[in-house]
Amino acid sequence: MKTNIQKLTFILFLVILMGCKKESDYKTEGELTGERLKEVVQSQLISVASVYFMPTGYNDSYQETFIIDGQFIQVGTRFYNLNKLITFNTSLEGGKATLDLYFEGN
Repeated sequence: MKTNIQKLTFILFLVILMGCKKESDYKTEGELTGERLKEVVQSQLISVASVYFMPTGYNDSYQETFIIDGQFIQVGTRFYNLNKLITFNTSLEGGKATLDLYFEGN
């Protein structure tokens, strides 16, 4: 009887352990946004980005190369947190497909 209870307890422990997700399995809104941006960039062959802050429309970076890494995007030499991205669109400016990023005010 005691052996059966020990086996059952061990099996229950394993089931609970397998059901627990690691914190790294969960993605932030910024990471999900980064994944969406990567899809858009790849499908539209975009190589430069422009950054604007809302509500003023202040342009912080204009048609600079960029790298998306998790919930951050590096545009030129500046880093931006994609958790603060309000919206984005694509445009064709000066013959270049551009990713236009609109962030919460600076």
